[in-house]
Amino acid sequence: MDHDRLYCFGSDLRTDRKQNRSYRSVRTGTEYENRYVQQHPGLLLFQHRQILYRRPCHPADHRRHEHPERLYDDHPRGNTRTVYDSLRSHHGIHDQRADRIHVPASDPCSGNRAGRSDPYCEKYFEKVFEQYDSLNQVVQENLSGIRVVKGFAREEYEKEKFQKTSTALYRIFKKAEGIMAYSSPVMQLVVYLCLLLIYWVGASIIVSSHSTILTTGELSSLIAYAMQILTALMMLSVVLILITIARSSGRRICEVLDEEPEIDEGYVTLVNARKDENGELTECAERTGIFAWKHPHHDGTLTYTELKGDIRMFDVDFGYVPEKIVLHNIKLYAEPGQKLAFVGATGAGKTTITNLLNRFYDIADGKIRYDGININKIRKDDLRRSIGLVLQDTNLFTGTVLENIRYGRLDATDDECVAANPPCMILDEATSSIDTRTERIVQEGMDALMKGRTSFVIAHRLSTIRNSDVIMVLDHGRIIERGSHEKLIEEKGTYYQLYTGAFELE
Repeated sequence: MDHDRLYCFGSDLRTDRKQNRSYRSVRTGTEYENRYVQQHPGLLLFQHRQILYRRPCHPADHRRHEHPERLYDDHPRGNTRTVYDSLRSHHGIHDQRADRIHVPASDPCSGNRAGRSDPYCEKYFEKVFEQYDSLNQVVQENLSGIRVVKGFAREEYEKEKFQKTSTALYRIFKKAEGIMAYSSPVMQLVVYLCLLLIYWVGASIIVSSHSTILTTGELSSLIAYAMQILTALMMLSVVLILITIARSSGRRICEVLDEEPEIDEGYVTLVNARKDENGELTECAERTGIFAWKHPHHDGTLTYTELKGDIRMFDVDFGYVPEKIVLHNIKLYAEPGQKLAFVGATGAGKTTITNLLNRFYDIADGKIRYDGININKIRKDDLRRSIGLVLQDTNLFTGTVLENIRYGRLDATDDECVAANPPCMILDEATSSIDTRTERIVQEGMDALMKGRTSFVIAHRLSTIRNSDVIMVLDHGRIIERGSHEKLIEEKGTYYQLYTGAFELE
């Protein structure tokens, strides 16, 4: 009896050990699945999304006017399946249903094709994505301009436009889906015809040879193997469709990924500084309220130039495209603390000049110097940090008001946000959307804010720029008049006519 108990106990131990080994095997497989199949594709997609996001943030010069919203819609379509399949192939993870036959798919960004997808089907999927863009654009415009739509009673017009775009998308998508729907039944028909042929040939051989060449068991084995191969072939149509969708989206993504990003060759940086006993500037880690341009030289020496706000433009020409120059021979000199105003009709080039100061665009000819330094040598981030920018339309990001104020320098403290002190400011029609009485109140605060700072003001209301040190009148990209308010009134030129109401800005 004791012997039987010991035997049963030993059997239970062996059973427990087998169960533990099975448990550990299942756990190991689960961890492998979670780590390599779920986490790694997500990480790869996250990294790809980060790279993709940098392109719209730093676009090439000829791409600045475009809005790449479509990328964020194409990205999951074109890359999720590609990354997941490539990772499974790399780690040897196989799905019995989808991976019985290996169909290699090349990276959609490369020109080589290991597996060929249907160009006809691919063409329709590209049209589908393009039509999706048009539909999203219509919806976005309607939502952002809903007050204008309702104010002009254009609801029915916008409904018809949306219906027209949606119908076009439906028709193209219907053709693409039709091609997808045909591919699977055709492949199934081929598979079943192959099986029928195997049955017929095998049965004929068995009947004619009386089981000497092929036996019934061998025929059954042949059919079983054929089923495995043909079932995998049935999955081929699905895989090819996925490859086609991925390639269509991937090609559109790669149009932007292949673009050269914004190039910044600046090496002069903005640093915190202090003055020693001899009045020399030295770099320091703490904030002292004094900033300096750190200029490295080829011999390894460093030069520090105090940030004052001295800005000069010498014979500057600029064009959005090289063939058409919109600014001609622009010359200006803004001393530290001066207030300069730009006046002119819409499209005269007022905002373009301020965009050149921020290096949103690079000039075609001439020079721009900031505190005696060519702005092309200044790193763009540091250049823009030194200039306060107030636009006509304010964009509020998610967060508190203080976080939006801190947007220009994320590491600023609360007190520094209140006492922000950039040496240079650009005000692009900052008060154009408020009434005259409120504008007068705001203008008093802005005058106090601009005191001691180099300021560039763009305004259509001439009453807001009367106290400017220099007023420049622009016409078709040229400065035709410059001087103080009193001087321009005495000259009785274009500014005088604008001020007295002889004609208005258009």
